[in-house]
Amino acid sequence: MKIEGNSPNAQITGATSNPQVDRAQTDRVSKQGQSGPRVDGDGDYDNDRVDVSPDAQLLGQAVKAAQDSPGIRQDKVDQARQKLAAGQVGNDPTRLANKMIDHLLGS
Repeated sequence: MKIEGNSPNAQITGATSNPQVDRAQTDRVSKQGQSGPRVDGDGDYDNDRVDVSPDAQLLGQAVKAAQDSPGIRQDKVDQARQKLAAGQVGNDPTRLANKMIDHLLGS
């Protein structure tokens, strides 16, 4: 997931993509008494936290399941096309509607 504009260094003008320069600028700003992200001894930002809502977690699980599912089953597509071309399916709309309703109702 890409998040833009939420960099802890966003408030520092001229923030670079170089972590050493960014940390030096952050430390300089912090020493000047201005509020800024605090860096602890190992270079991590203190008190960083991300909360993911249950809806976002469910969405993540759904996306993962979709990515893990098999692709198009070409053999089934070819079989359906052959039946359609032969007139074995798709020629009785009432039967199709009944089957769809039965499927939706779980019958």
